[in-house]
Amino acid sequence: MKRIAIFGLGFIVILILAALIVPSFIPTSVYRTQIEKAATDALGVEVTLEGDPKLSILPSLSARIDGLKVANPEGFTDPLMIDAGEIRGSVKIQPLLAQKVEIKEVTLADATIKLERLADGRANWEFEGLASDETDTPTEEEEDSASGGFDAGIDRARLQNTSISYVDHVAGSQYLLEDFNASARMTAMDAPLSSSGDGILNGQAFDYDIKLTSIATVMDGQESTIDVSLETPFGKVSYDGSFALTDDPAFSGQFDISSDSIASIMTFIPLELPIRGSEIKSVRAKGSAAGTASAPVIDFDILDFGATGIDLSYQGAVNMTGDLSIDGALNMELDQPQRVFQDDFEAAK
Repeated sequence: MKRIAIFGLGFIVILILAALIVPSFIPTSVYRTQIEKAATDALGVEVTLEGDPKLSILPSLSARIDGLKVANPEGFTDPLMIDAGEIRGSVKIQPLLAQKVEIKEVTLADATIKLERLADGRANWEFEGLASDETDTPTEEEEDSASGGFDAGIDRARLQNTSISYVDHVAGSQYLLEDFNASARMTAMDAPLSSSGDGILNGQAFDYDIKLTSIATVMDGQESTIDVSLETPFGKVSYDGSFALTDDPAFSGQFDISSDSIASIMTFIPLELPIRGSEIKSVRAKGSAAGTASAPVIDFDILDFGATGIDLSYQGAVNMTGDLSIDGALNMELDQPQRVFQDDFEAAK
């Protein structure tokens, strides 16, 4: 789930960036320096463009700019946070008459995005220009001036041939997402988000589909509904329910997990288990989960586990709110279990 959130974060950064930059194309601020200044002021970091905007009117008002570069804030490893081959945007013409920008589509192609969290907790996607001071309430006139009087939404956003890297110096972790192609729909920050795509994460291919209440509810720590499915050559994972990103994340929903080649990915899962990952054959789990990250309760409709020398099935609840407790029916068949248990586990028996 953490990995899904990481490349989702990269996509969200692009959506926010697009909402800020694309309205600057339309209808008069079409000169490169004007767009660079508007985006730089909005984000609080330097934004540069290599080419001049190329405009077309029919069938929709659209623009394309080559060579988009977004600088990193001071103190981060790389000088650039985003380095894209081109950005394309189109808007619907009729809403412009009511001073409303409805972005029909925005595409970022051939982009390299570098997300980083420093040891002091600062993250490069937390743009200084987007931070607000609760004590400073802008006047209506200032708001109109800052936004140009336009209200923007994104009908469709796309990433093509994108690379997203994530380095967390606090947790000591890093991920690399390559060949990422995705599309998303988000008409406003407080409107539903839907997205689907595919790519290669740390060398593992995947495709996904996700529907979310809104980015605003997630960022505010409110309860959000989510329907997500993830498929890889090693198996499938789906979750349909709710969650809230609080200090101790809460969740409640239905899950379905299946894999017939889980041994191939055990080396990527940071869990200490008493069994040899290479001996695991298959896993199927379906049921419901609720509680918080520190105190989950899982109710299995189905839990089938197959490994060398072990066939296990379980139906019932597993409560991890304090001391681990199990309330259900367990069936297990053993045949040479010593082949699957770790040596230190065997020695402790």
